[in-house]
Amino acid sequence: MPSKGSFLATIVAIPLTAFSDHRWTTLVWLGQSSRMKWIHLLIFLLGALAQAHFSSVSSAAVKTVPGATNEIFDGRPWNISSGNLSVSFIQHSPIGAFPETNFVEAPPSVESQMHAKNFGLVANEDYVAWGAVEREPGKWNWQQHDAMEQTLHQAGLKYVIYNWTHFPPVWLRDQQRDKRTLMRCLEHGQEANYLSIFDPRTIGWYDHFYKNLHQHFGNRIDNVYACVLGPYGEGNYPLEEKAYINMGHCHEGYWCGDDFAIKAFQAALKRKYSKVAKVNRAWGSDYKSFKEIFPPKEIGNVKFKPSPETFPTSQEKRRWLDF
Repeated sequence: MPSKGSFLATIVAIPLTAFSDHRWTTLVWLGQSSRMKWIHLLIFLLGALAQAHFSSVSSAAVKTVPGATNEIFDGRPWNISSGNLSVSFIQHSPIGAFPETNFVEAPPSVESQMHAKNFGLVANEDYVAWGAVEREPGKWNWQQHDAMEQTLHQAGLKYVIYNWTHFPPVWLRDQQRDKRTLMRCLEHGQEANYLSIFDPRTIGWYDHFYKNLHQHFGNRIDNVYACVLGPYGEGNYPLEEKAYINMGHCHEGYWCGDDFAIKAFQAALKRKYSKVAKVNRAWGSDYKSFKEIFPPKEIGNVKFKPSPETFPTSQEKRRWLDF
């Protein structure tokens, strides 16, 4: 695990949601692996059992404790947000795992959504992938998501957008390579189809997407996830999920091998040590400039696992911890 102040410790993405003033539980089910489905189901069932247990406590027993209540937690209702609408649309889009021309995912029926609302659902989430709605530069097609938005609002539910902005359209990924950078692994020197978080132009591309999202929907969006995330909301970047997207080369590992990432590493070392001579004293190295310093070469070994044995001396440990 990176030490405090290390280069990799700064590469953290935390999903954000506007649902901050209520207690929300998000149920994510469709599209998950069997293992993840059962884990989420187990957690949900345990929560339900706990609620049933506390609800069964008699009022007399509760009143024996000053200030106690038979309401769960602070008494406010649980609001449930769920859904991964438009996933099959993304899967069959040009960036998807199974591209298919003119594929559209039909929205659920209004009746089904009203039924879910009667059971406590207040919002449904629609997956919106940049590469699926801007298939040619400047040509946006929101037909898929307009249909989802209209259905949910007709049913009285909130329309929540769960963005997949980090997968660029094919035209940017394959045809305008000079205008973007993709994540590159240190193990093999190969790219995943994710925009690099180290290239400052990536923020510009995100702005490009969000600006057009707002121009089209305006206030028809109730909430939006503004984040960098994996398919299930976790802050893994990149995360392999071949059932959804054409990921390119993707695996767990060290994704800081692109030119901007290397420069960021060198800049971080320069901020910490100011002079390369100090790096050499700390690491037992003999670099002539910061431009000569690259991530640990050990990562290139497919059998590499960081451990005290891998970096036996204090200087070698310092080198790894600085990374």
